[in-house]
Amino acid sequence: MTDREKGARFEQQIAQVLVSEGYESFTNQYREGRSGATHEIDVIGRKSDGIATTEILIECKAWEHPVDKDVVFKFSGVLTDLGVRGGVIAALSGFRSGAETMANELGITLWDRDEIDRRLGRATTASLSLRAPTHEAVGFPRTLSAADAQTLVSGATRGVLGKESIVWSEDLWLPIAYLQIALTRKGGLLKKTNQTTRIWNAYDRVSGNLLRSRQQPHEGASVDIRGRLITPSVKITQAERDINGAVRKLRSVSSEAAIRRHTPAVLNLGIPTDRQVVVESAKEFVFPVHVAIAQRRQAERLIVVDAFGGKVHEGLTASLTPYVGRIRESFG
Repeated sequence: MTDREKGARFEQQIAQVLVSEGYESFTNQYREGRSGATHEIDVIGRKSDGIATTEILIECKAWEHPVDKDVVFKFSGVLTDLGVRGGVIAALSGFRSGAETMANELGITLWDRDEIDRRLGRATTASLSLRAPTHEAVGFPRTLSAADAQTLVSGATRGVLGKESIVWSEDLWLPIAYLQIALTRKGGLLKKTNQTTRIWNAYDRVSGNLLRSRQQPHEGASVDIRGRLITPSVKITQAERDINGAVRKLRSVSSEAAIRRHTPAVLNLGIPTDRQVVVESAKEFVFPVHVAIAQRRQAERLIVVDAFGGKVHEGLTASLTPYVGRIRESFG
């Protein structure tokens, strides 16, 4: 039996636990949340008393190591996005103390190995896989080692009012929206015709800001994010809406003062102001970063290294610093 088959068997066994408790159960279900994101749920249990319907969602982890609190935090986000209150994480290798504390705070039930043994029987759980799964995504490959990234972080600390200390540092993956954008304008010496060029812009899905803009596409590589993905704050469609809104607002004004006022919003999104703009496609990509929390006294900020380009990214450092609390809670 392969690891995938053993993992699927674990989910089926957990589903049968729900059936024995009067639930109708389903495995490997896809649900769209309020944010527009699609979530894969390992096991869903549904029970109705004729008046109200109760649902419980279960995340199954047949891993070789205990579950960290970032898994709990992300699962809580899924439950909130789906509007479901009942959530369980079943982990054959148990949980780290931080995961247990966070689960108590967020109202998520944890089934450790003892609880699973009680519900399934020791013989069943002993036959299941305990290998951590590989989580693959499409994005930019990581070209910078963690050690080299930490060297860049150290060089970016500030020392005018006292040296900052690095209290946390980690390789992470940043969710991005990768857009192909057509830009059209009239051109030609004798006869004016429409001339179209294309750019490929990446927008981070935490702050919504432009990450990079290029005239050549990046096809994307398969990368293993290993559960180190920063939780997105904005939908994949937000960047397109921001572009269309900013361009439409600029086109709607005619005074020089209004044009000057609205031009920066378009340029900050990586869009020329003298072209017709059409977003042709938007893909979900991930981007490799090394994130550090720099602290001096009670003040904290992020230092973000572009682990694809091999440099401290000042734009990401500024745009992600307001989210330092969430990142600390998720991965710290």
